[in-house]
Amino acid sequence: MRDRVWTVLTTNDGLASWLCLRADVEPVVGGRYELFWNPDPARPESDSTIGCRVLAIDRPRLVRFTWRGSDAVAGVMNAPGAPVTEVEIHLFPTLDGTRLELTHCGWGDGPGWEGARVWFDRAWNGALQGLRKMLAASSPQA
Repeated sequence: MRDRVWTVLTTNDGLASWLCLRADVEPVVGGRYELFWNPDPARPESDSTIGCRVLAIDRPRLVRFTWRGSDAVAGVMNAPGAPVTEVEIHLFPTLDGTRLELTHCGWGDGPGWEGARVWFDRAWNGALQGLRKMLAASSPQA
């Protein structure tokens, strides 16, 4: 199961199956980790992680990458000189599958940053619930 989870976190088709409309990911240190939610190809910077890079990778245990804010929080997160946030995902084998731990860090200070952090808490929770459902639906039934 951990290999399946790894695939949906580190491949273009895998990410597009549960998290975004399109992905451009190179699972190597320094490689792209760009996800796109806006269907308009003329606006790749809108609702995307364009410019984000893989910071660390240890297959099939860990992937860490930089992260941009969506349009809803772009004024804070994507402003020139703003801190760059990072997402780190650890995968742990368990007796009945895989445990995923996601940490999103690097937040700035102030009310705008707190709003962005809260926005992403909700977004990540919803995305991970969707991932869990997608994996359960695609797993072979005994």
